[in-house]
Amino acid sequence: MKFITFEKLIDKINEDLADFKSEFAYKRKELADLKKAPNRNVFFKYTNSDRDWAINEGGGTEIQYHLFYRNNTIGYGLGFNAQYVPFANDMSPVAYIKPFVSAYLNLLKQKNPTIIKLKNDGFSFIEGEEKDLNSIQHDDYYLFGKEIIIDSSNNISDNDYNQMIDYLKNDIYKLYVDIWEEKIKATKTNENMVNAMNLLTANHNLILTGAPGTGKTYLAKQIAKSMGCTDNEIGFVQFHPSYDYTDFVEGLRPLQDDSGNVGFERKDGVFKEFCKKALKNFLDSKKDPAILSQQSTMKEKYECLISEIENGKINEIPLRSKNSKMLIDRISDYRNIILKAPDSISTRTYTVSLKRILKLSEKYPDKESLEKITNISTEIRNAIGGCNASAYWGVLNKIYEQTESVENTNQDEICEKKYVFIIDEINRGEISKIFGELFFSIDPCYRGIDGKVRTQYANMQKEEANDFDDALGITDPENYGHFFVPENVYIIGTMNDIDRSVESMDFAFRRRFAFKEITAEESKHMLDSGDAWGKDKMPKPDFVQKIKDKMDAINKVIFDDEKKVGIEGLSSAYHIGASYFLKLANYRNESGEYVNKSFTDLWDNHLDGLLREYLRGMQNVDEKMEKLKAAYDNESDSNN
Repeated sequence: MKFITFEKLIDKINEDLADFKSEFAYKRKELADLKKAPNRNVFFKYTNSDRDWAINEGGGTEIQYHLFYRNNTIGYGLGFNAQYVPFANDMSPVAYIKPFVSAYLNLLKQKNPTIIKLKNDGFSFIEGEEKDLNSIQHDDYYLFGKEIIIDSSNNISDNDYNQMIDYLKNDIYKLYVDIWEEKIKATKTNENMVNAMNLLTANHNLILTGAPGTGKTYLAKQIAKSMGCTDNEIGFVQFHPSYDYTDFVEGLRPLQDDSGNVGFERKDGVFKEFCKKALKNFLDSKKDPAILSQQSTMKEKYECLISEIENGKINEIPLRSKNSKMLIDRISDYRNIILKAPDSISTRTYTVSLKRILKLSEKYPDKESLEKITNISTEIRNAIGGCNASAYWGVLNKIYEQTESVENTNQDEICEKKYVFIIDEINRGEISKIFGELFFSIDPCYRGIDGKVRTQYANMQKEEANDFDDALGITDPENYGHFFVPENVYIIGTMNDIDRSVESMDFAFRRRFAFKEITAEESKHMLDSGDAWGKDKMPKPDFVQKIKDKMDAINKVIFDDEKKVGIEGLSSAYHIGASYFLKLANYRNESGEYVNKSFTDLWDNHLDGLLREYLRGMQNVDEKMEKLKAAYDNESDSNN
């Protein structure tokens, strides 16, 4: 075939795609959710003869069919374009194309058969490199395609040309549709995530509810990560009937001393410890960076003193009064310095904590200012609350005297972070027994100091103000022991609608949480996620589709949402979610492959028992089980 001009070539290609143009136009209308199909008389739009490229009609902000001519070479394929697009200014070019890039990369991870076939046929990234695709920047252009060489006589091989037309109508088209559908699926999943995230942000407390196996716990963790939380800012606990206040908030725990004697001490529970981390971040985010830098330096100096004590270099702390001192008893598990009076038969000890040393050092930042104190008892207690003022004066003075100089480095401003605490199966615990007086504090209207309460073990905290007391400015030891849920703490609970324990959830609990249902249909996206399956465990796309078909078939028998019919007594709350089907990863053959027996093992070991539990107490259980098993085994028939 003779090559005359690029424009003539485009006309020829459009002519040879005559039977394909309408199919493509209507499919694009469906995929892009357009009100009407674009121009069906042209495939590659070319109105500027100065250009050496053309894209499919209407494809400006999407993945594009792309055709170019340069240096006696014709290139064609699918392009990812982050260049300026006229009249499409709602988002940046990168924002427009990024979802399509992500969709292609997801398909690549899933070992999409069309991508594999095209690569085997010689397709590659002829513009840009695939490894850089994930970091696409403004004005970048990537083209997954193939090239045709125009010979010295300006001829294009008929075989090359016909092959190009075939690819444009078949394999390239299939990949185009696959990328669009993956993008749509990811968009829906992201919308679900964003909706849940917005609910949580607005209400501070959220319950994810729905059928078993719909990935509620997985979604909760994804929501937390989408809010910018690292592992350190995500808490997790699973409620159960034996779980109580001492596990969650605080309680007494056994403690054995060096002599082997066993006693009890108050310990913070998992939620209170989590809230302490969140409170520190919340308060630090409001501080001047200079103060944070000074505190950071003081922490290092305090640790230097601790090291000297632990190495036996220091065993006493001189006090302000002449020839007066305290002996060092030990360093506690919390890195507090425990002091005692010398030559005394009294067993009383005095605790010096880093927290109060930091607070005192803000008021007296050097040895000179510390020595100017005229009334230690009054001034130090006014600065840091009820304590043994002489002990604190002595330790801070020792820090200024003994420790090596630590360079005071500048510290950047600390940003407020979100902390997300996930309570799995929240309905399985006895809420009043676990939360106690905190049931008031977790109310979204009472986040922060407005929701302060004194905990059940407050009378055991007279020796030391806790972080929450400090934040409240409480200095009276008789009033120590406060707690509140910081403003930057968010709680996500998960529960199954059909659990019998749901019936015990009272209205006071429900009033404090927003609820979002996660359906089995919405959980399907997990089956397309390599992260959900685990490393190197994701099945091939055709097997994933088979899983989805079986899932749809069995759920339609349980309850068909469209026809509103199903097994009497059951509803969509009894649908089986995708998490159950992820268990197929445990039933691969010795080569790590998914086979039909994997489905048999899943039924025998998981689904059969679950469904019989659903049907317990009903009539004709065996007959209903046969119907469910038939749908599971013959999913294609059940979906017709």
